[in-house]
Amino acid sequence: SIDNCTACPPGKYCSQYNLTAPEGDCDGGYYCTGSANTSSPLAGGGHRCAIGYYCPPGSSTATPCDPGKYCATEGLSNYAAPCAAGYYCLGKANTSTPVDGVTGAICPAGHFCDASSVTPEPD
Repeated sequence: SIDNCTACPPGKYCSQYNLTAPEGDCDGGYYCTGSANTSSPLAGGGHRCAIGYYCPPGSSTATPCDPGKYCATEGLSNYAAPCAAGYYCLGKANTSTPVDGVTGAICPAGHFCDASSVTPEPD
């Protein structure tokens, strides 16, 4: 009976009947929360990675874009690129030039910010 079956674990998918182990890792750009029946789930068992996040293959959760980097599109398996010089990125940035003060901001007067800056540096 189904009561004797084990749900497919997070980060893995199980698309076939009668499996004795998961088929493999979820695809990069997606995360599988458990019981995924496809390697790239869009609902029920996982989702596509959102803007501001990335998901390496085998992810069970979305990873916030690293400080100093940005993730501008959905479905990334790694961060997109370094944040632009003249700006700093705190994490979860979805543009190379954030100005919201939450994911990052423009470098203030009296400071400098190289590409990939996490915090402004004094002149």
